[in-house]
Amino acid sequence: MIITAANRKFKFHIQQFMIHCDQLGYEYSIYDLGGLDIGRYFPVKSKMFQEQGYYNNVNDQWKTRELHKPGIIKNALSFSNLTYMDADAFPINRFDEVFNHDFDLGVTVRHEYGGCLGKINAGVIFIKPSAIKLIDEWIELTESMGNDQLALNKIYQSQKYKIKEFPTAIYNYYYFPEIPNQNVKIVHFKTNNRRAYMLNYSKIF
Repeated sequence: MIITAANRKFKFHIQQFMIHCDQLGYEYSIYDLGGLDIGRYFPVKSKMFQEQGYYNNVNDQWKTRELHKPGIIKNALSFSNLTYMDADAFPINRFDEVFNHDFDLGVTVRHEYGGCLGKINAGVIFIKPSAIKLIDEWIELTESMGNDQLALNKIYQSQKYKIKEFPTAIYNYYYFPEIPNQNVKIVHFKTNNRRAYMLNYSKIF
């Protein structure tokens, strides 16, 4: 099962996500963060998020976009494996082999230095039911730190759980405008031009 979440501003991206999941035969669940009118409603009360797509500006360094993410994952987690993808990501090849590994949480790591946000990019995450305690801690840390990705990197550094690293170049490809090679499984359009890139690359995929 693949899960994702978005508000009305990402409707086009969610439509592309659905097309590619259907083509690959993946089941999916979509969380509506406001005005999307697709999937199940998940309330986000922040007016700033609904209007601008982020919660707040932390120390003028980055915009916090995903405070809701660990809560959504907990809502969806049951007895089956999950993959979480940001709304501007979708699969282009099946990636079932990921869950053959022994882990609670699977994460993608940057080739380049992660900077202030850390080594992990939280745009694609692989979750097993055994991760429930990790997710609970992630929810608490996200609330206290004000950033889901910083919180997840702190958990990663604690070495308290089984966290498996996977390469971004295959499972969270965001090195656009370079064209992904045939080994890439998941693409992630983390760019201000994401709609244009997604539209162009959807034709290739």
